[in-house]
Amino acid sequence: MAGIKTISDFKSAFKDGGARANLFRVRLFFPTAVSAGPTASAAAEFFCKGTATPASTVNQIPIPFMGRELKIPGDRTFEDWTVTVMAGEDMVIRNAFEEWSELVNSNESNTAGASLDDLFQDAEVEMLSKNGDIIKKYKVEDIWPSEVAGFELDFSSADTILEFGVTFAIHNWKSDTTS
Repeated sequence: MAGIKTISDFKSAFKDGGARANLFRVRLFFPTAVSAGPTASAAAEFFCKGTATPASTVNQIPIPFMGRELKIPGDRTFEDWTVTVMAGEDMVIRNAFEEWSELVNSNESNTAGASLDDLFQDAEVEMLSKNGDIIKKYKVEDIWPSEVAGFELDFSSADTILEFGVTFAIHNWKSDTTS
């Protein structure tokens, strides 16, 4: 910002106060084969405590030439995406994730319980303004849970809500500027 020389200039340029990390909403959608899927999807919007926007990396292809390397862009890869979920006493979200994970690969039989089209779902991460408007949106495409983390149980953890992480393998993401 070339014309900023004083704190007043900065304040004028930063008029909205900046985006806040705690103003977001996650929308998760469960496969139709998950019995509590619609209920868990509705609850997840409120019980997803934390996440990050999805990430991707464009890998490099180094080409050696006379003792130097020319680095040209390679293929894009999409990083795993993780959400932290607070558990309600009804365990509806936890049960839905465990059921989805069981469809991906059964604990007992080591087989899939559904086709790939049925296993893959989409999710959305919406960043919100201070008045609740969506200021940025990410669509995370073709996700499935690669890890449903265990609960940390501890007698000394008084006055805390039980929470767990879910890591998703993703195939793609789009932001509202790359759709």
